[in-house]
Amino acid sequence: MIKHKFKTSLTKMAWIFALHKLRNQDNIDRPDTDYISHNSAVVLALGPALLENMDLDVETAICCAILHNLLDETQTTKKQIEEFFGTDIAEGLSALSKDKSLPSDAAAIDTLERIKNLGKEIWLVKLADCIATLKELPDNSTSETRLAYISEAKAVLEELGGATPLLSRELANLLGVQSK
Repeated sequence: MIKHKFKTSLTKMAWIFALHKLRNQDNIDRPDTDYISHNSAVVLALGPALLENMDLDVETAICCAILHNLLDETQTTKKQIEEFFGTDIAEGLSALSKDKSLPSDAAAIDTLERIKNLGKEIWLVKLADCIATLKELPDNSTSETRLAYISEAKAVLEELGGATPLLSRELANLLGVQSK
């Protein structure tokens, strides 16, 4: 029997909040799909890893997966997230978001360092985000776009792959590399 402390009301609120915030967002990489479909794909990639890591805070992980791109892609603030969802989720989303004042490469490294200072729940969300992003990448993506996503995913695998063999293997397979 699976036992998790899990409040569906907070998860439902996360979906409603994300749907509201992303409702007018354009999905640049996949113009034929709603932006929120990426968030759904991250949750789906995350699920099996949560089952193999029963000691983690499932609610925080799922809510962070649902909301993971709001600070980067919308006008949502960390303070708003904290008011609605609490400190743990706000800190997780803050770590998952890139510091826009830094150059792209430095921002990616900074993000990974901030994620590594938090619980494994956030590590799993970042791994699941990379998996979902690579799976969603359309065939007609520019080679520059494709290389940027692959480069970031390799760095994520290197830095965070130890969090879960399941997601590490899946991401490594997508990248065509050996997992640790």
